[in-house]
Amino acid sequence: MFFRYFLALDIMISKLFSILSILVLSSSAAAQSPSLNVVCVAGQCIQGISNTTLGAKLSASNLPVSVQLLPGTYTTTTNPQLLHNLLTASGATLSPSPGFENASKAFTPSSLPLELDMSPGMTVYNGALYSGQAVYSGFPETPEVASNTSEQQPSQVTAASFFLAGNMYAILGGPNGGNDRVVVWSSVPDTNQLPFSSASSSSTTLSVYDIVSSTCNPTCSSNGLCSPTSNTCVCAPGFTGNSCESCASGFFGPQCEQCPSGCDQCDDGIQGTGRCLKKPVVGAPESCGCVNGQCGNGGQCACNAGWKDGSDGKKCSTCQDGFYLTSSGDCQVCQPGCSKCADTTATCTQCKQGFSINSADNTKCDFVKQPTPAGQTCSGATSNDCILCAPGSLLFNGNCVSTNGDGVCQGTTGLLANNNKGECDACPSKCTSCKIPGFSVASTFDQLQCSGCLPGFFLSQGKCVESCPAGTLPSPQDNLNCIPCDSSCGTCTDAADFCLTCSGSGQLAFNGKCVSSCPSNAFTASDSSSCTACHPDCASCSGSQFNQCTACPADRPVLQNGRCLPTCAKGEFFDKSSDSCQSCDSSCITCSASSADQCLSCTDGEVLRQGKCVKSDDGCETLKGLGVCLKELVVAPKPNSTTGPDNPQPSISGISDPTQIKVKVENKLEWWQILLMVLGCLFLALIVIILWRRHARKKRAERTKAWATQRGVLGGKGGSWWKRIFARKQRDAYGMRSEKEDGLPRYRDDVISEHPDPTVDGFIDAYADKRSSWEYRSRRSSLTRRSLFSEITGERRKAPEPRVPVRENSMSVQSLRTTKTAATRSTASKKPISERKLVDVETDAERYARSVREAKPVEAVEQAKEHPGAAPFLATEPLGHWVQPNTTGSSTQRNPFRR
Repeated sequence: MFFRYFLALDIMISKLFSILSILVLSSSAAAQSPSLNVVCVAGQCIQGISNTTLGAKLSASNLPVSVQLLPGTYTTTTNPQLLHNLLTASGATLSPSPGFENASKAFTPSSLPLELDMSPGMTVYNGALYSGQAVYSGFPETPEVASNTSEQQPSQVTAASFFLAGNMYAILGGPNGGNDRVVVWSSVPDTNQLPFSSASSSSTTLSVYDIVSSTCNPTCSSNGLCSPTSNTCVCAPGFTGNSCESCASGFFGPQCEQCPSGCDQCDDGIQGTGRCLKKPVVGAPESCGCVNGQCGNGGQCACNAGWKDGSDGKKCSTCQDGFYLTSSGDCQVCQPGCSKCADTTATCTQCKQGFSINSADNTKCDFVKQPTPAGQTCSGATSNDCILCAPGSLLFNGNCVSTNGDGVCQGTTGLLANNNKGECDACPSKCTSCKIPGFSVASTFDQLQCSGCLPGFFLSQGKCVESCPAGTLPSPQDNLNCIPCDSSCGTCTDAADFCLTCSGSGQLAFNGKCVSSCPSNAFTASDSSSCTACHPDCASCSGSQFNQCTACPADRPVLQNGRCLPTCAKGEFFDKSSDSCQSCDSSCITCSASSADQCLSCTDGEVLRQGKCVKSDDGCETLKGLGVCLKELVVAPKPNSTTGPDNPQPSISGISDPTQIKVKVENKLEWWQILLMVLGCLFLALIVIILWRRHARKKRAERTKAWATQRGVLGGKGGSWWKRIFARKQRDAYGMRSEKEDGLPRYRDDVISEHPDPTVDGFIDAYADKRSSWEYRSRRSSLTRRSLFSEITGERRKAPEPRVPVRENSMSVQSLRTTKTAATRSTASKKPISERKLVDVETDAERYARSVREAKPVEAVEQAKEHPGAAPFLATEPLGHWVQPNTTGSSTQRNPFRR
């Protein structure tokens, strides 16, 4: 099975080359210019002479040496130091031997660990100890259908050693095939250790029957392949099931062949014959929606006589008027004189004009009139007014028509004579045509026979049936008429002589033939009329399932729980004498027989010698899956011998040094640690900002205090520290801040006009000079008491007075609305501050406010009469003067202070 997919592994071995290889490995001799190789497994490397090609060669561009890696797992901490340096080198490359290509594709120093293992399959070597030329045979993706021959034809290979991938076993035989088969569960370093090999030859010709993956549970059937990657059974084409034990729908037989084309139903299944049980129907009524009619070329439905389309939309599903539906599903004509009658009972529900229900028979309608001289009864003078026809003619739509020799009414669409009613009646629903053989006036309607059927129905004994009755089959010629089976068959299919059951007593049908007893690979069916083939895995059976075997074929000899398996479990061998599995000797891991000298593999620390498991010469442990020690694969030079061509000395450092790795400690912070650090940084930043602002406020306060002390503005220390923090600054009537105990505005027009320095410091100095003057103190109450807004409107001002910015140039003085001339200001500015006086400078608004205060009530009344718009002010303040308002913008705006 498996090796049917292999290319023929005919390896032409040079006998001389093999002998020289063995001599080199056994006696440490080499060519005249031997070279030292390094062979490594995980944890150990040996330098010496070796021809082993198993595994992959590891090298690096920046290192002068390469090593041969044997199968295993390699990590960044693998000893020795030499191997570690090569595995982690930036330019490291892997050169695989046959079968190890997948490992090299995935290898990079950053992708360690490296799983160096062969792809599923088998590699054979022309030299012992996995040396020399190697040929790899891969595992197929899908199996081929098993042959129905009892003996498989194995593949022939010649090998001195072979390597098996993990979780696999091989079924091998000797060079001549036969029944001397052994099951090998591990790689073999020397085929001379196999029981059917010849010790006189350096290599052995092997018969490879199969290579199987052992990872599937349950075991696959003979037509399934256990996938070593998915650990499930992959089925051959046509097979299905968890173990690939049965045929898929549309496939039949032990090899699950596809049913023939042009067949709607096939005798499928693993015991099926593949015979066509139902052929496709051309022009079936359902293809165009017909129930009782035929489909035309354009998809139209033509109803049979007596049928019409139903109210439910189905075509040809209801009886026409004048017909009723019988219990058998046919339409038959009502009694004469009845235009409508009930289904099943034929009770007349509507009579023709001039007729009435018969009192004795409600299926009939009576019309009383004398018959004509010709013997006919009619309801009128024309030929289509007939009610009853003379013998030899039948009534149809009021006419009397004749019939042919088969009783078919002339001029109708296939209606047949019904002598009982004297009318032309319809054929059965599935008949396209019918007749009464030997028709006469004495013939009855139940003597009719169908002569044609709707597609999908078969004509059998004058009736249209859905399937041919027992003992007949549809004619292979027209697929219409049912023809009888062969005389030897009770039932048949597809052909008259292909028997499903037999007519003879004690005969059983098997594969279409009648036999007296079932063969060994079949069992008697439950009806005891036929034989059913066993499952292909079985040689004999008690049922059709693959777990109902009673005997097994040679290629699957192990009978276990009703199943035939290819091999026993690991640690067992198949005993032919008892046809059962027996345990190996305790000294063996696997074996070909029960004795201690029939071992095929050994435990670690032991090697296989002539079929026995013995301790190695130096007590070394065998490599897992290889069956040899590392020292056996490499012939190391003697360290104490004289150096020369025959005894080269080890020259590569790092082979025995343990791996030293500089571990880079990487402290990776958790998310919560990062969050705490961020929050801590934000908290520290907030503290720094708060301290900086506090320091800035303190410095600003010190500068302010020093400046105010120098100018004499504060007038004191300003109270305790808590008052300085919590006390609110008061604002004067002009909206300017002032000290609580002072209450004076800081800016005055009269002071600014007289002070030579128009800056803020100058203004404050001017106020400081006037603070002690009597004139200043006398005006303080009037200046802070009320604003110009309150003087005019009579209401307290709700916001500070707007201030005009002070400029450094001469225009700042003019903007303070003083009426002094430049000369006057210049002269006044030259006087010392102690001699300067406050000068009142009235504006238009101030003059108006003064006139209001000095006006008499009588004058206010007269002015109110002249100015009605000023009436609201009379309720609060007397008016002494009114400025005529002028328009300053829109018509709704009036400004009394603009002219």
